[in-house]
Amino acid sequence: MADTDDQDFEDLFGAEGAEEAPSSSVDDDDADSFFDEIDDDDGADTTSAHKATVQIAGKTYAVGLFWKSSDDPKKVAKEAVAYSKFDGLEADLYCTRVGEAAQFGLGQKDRGHKPGMPSLAASIDEALTGDWLVAFYVGGSYYVSAARKGLVLSERDQIFVVEDDAKAVFMDLYYGADWDEVICPETWGLGAEESREERIEEVVSGISAGKLKPTNPLTGILKFAALLAVLGGIGFGGFTMYEKYEEEKRIEAIEAARAAAQERIANEGKKSISQRAQEELEKALSAVEDTVSPILGIEPRQQQEMQPDIPPPAPWKGRRNGTGMLIACVEDVMKAPMDVPGWETSQVSCGEREVRVSLRRTGGTPLWAEKHLKENGFPDVDFRRNSGSQSLSVSYPVSYVSEYVENIEPQSVDDVVIYLREHFTEMDIPIEAIRQPDNPNSRTSRFFREANFSFQTTVNPDEFSTLFSKIKGLVIEDISLNLQDSSWSVRGSFYDRREHPLPRPAPPTE
Repeated sequence: MADTDDQDFEDLFGAEGAEEAPSSSVDDDDADSFFDEIDDDDGADTTSAHKATVQIAGKTYAVGLFWKSSDDPKKVAKEAVAYSKFDGLEADLYCTRVGEAAQFGLGQKDRGHKPGMPSLAASIDEALTGDWLVAFYVGGSYYVSAARKGLVLSERDQIFVVEDDAKAVFMDLYYGADWDEVICPETWGLGAEESREERIEEVVSGISAGKLKPTNPLTGILKFAALLAVLGGIGFGGFTMYEKYEEEKRIEAIEAARAAAQERIANEGKKSISQRAQEELEKALSAVEDTVSPILGIEPRQQQEMQPDIPPPAPWKGRRNGTGMLIACVEDVMKAPMDVPGWETSQVSCGEREVRVSLRRTGGTPLWAEKHLKENGFPDVDFRRNSGSQSLSVSYPVSYVSEYVENIEPQSVDDVVIYLREHFTEMDIPIEAIRQPDNPNSRTSRFFREANFSFQTTVNPDEFSTLFSKIKGLVIEDISLNLQDSSWSVRGSFYDRREHPLPRPAPPTE
């Protein structure tokens, strides 16, 4: 479970997932397919990452759009066009939605999207109200989508070819937040009180919202002109440059594979030396054990080794679902009091158990703050002992988020570290993702490996929910909002099970 070479990486994640992560604020088609082969026993693709259109009652709808929110409804179209030009995104179509919130979706002609084609997610949002979560059986596959506060969730506009995978993503969202409307197959077992079953034809009947437009109306003309240039003989040089570019990519891949192989060989060499040293030590101890143990009153090692080495509970057991925390924390942070007389809300931090609000004095008194908070939903605050304080804090519980059970099989932390670094690099967002060193003195560390990550962003963290939902057993430690610069900070952890536990530490010698 430690290091993998290039072939292993492709086997785990797929070649396209390693090369084509787009420059987006959240995630992309690669993010959806990145862990698919890990989740599927036979290695088949369990999502339909390239299926981007569906037929419903004779009308073709676009699915799989890249969705991004906008802060300015008047500039949402300009933002969409500008965003479509990011390297790797290769979007040539867009749609806009302005209502409760402003949002745009980006599409690609290469995936079957066409100008004038309506968006299925946008059409569903026109038909439903409030925060909704849906799953429909359509065209032999399963379509899952969700929207909160008028925004289609990033990458939650997706077709699955395997029912279990669609259900797993759906349930992850369902238990992660409260929903006003929930639609899914009755066989998924939610019950009539929690959800209802409907045919998608009935939901979007007569609705064609979010129609796609070209990001560059001149693209077709320019492509035609380029074709004429090639036919005229000018294209030879471009083709030669393309061949050179492909050759350089191939050489880089070979060099990367060679470096990875050399590192793996070096690590294996170190490991074998350590094993040989351990064997020699065992032989030396065995040779003197029968003579020395009775004199010193030491229990023979054979008896010590007979004691079972029982693994501790998994470090994620009982922790709150990471994707649910991303969604719940953003909503809970937004509930923080922002207009306390004489006090300024400086920071709001959301952990697994509570949301903590920090207030900074701007001329008021603690009693002013206490009176205002008690009248506005915080009846238990008591600042009588904070007389003269320049700062105050108030807390309230986090919304319900389901907890992890023991029997989760997480991905290798090394692979997840690579996954996060690559995707955040493509989004041009710095992230610190580091695997923690082994600690034989920690029982948990002997059976599990741990990695931590942290990053800052001006984007609401719930927009990263799809990217992080790929990580099994993800734990969110803290999400905080700094009101001074409107930046979010996110900290979390993820783990895997060791294939072979670390050996027990030797007893201390006097």
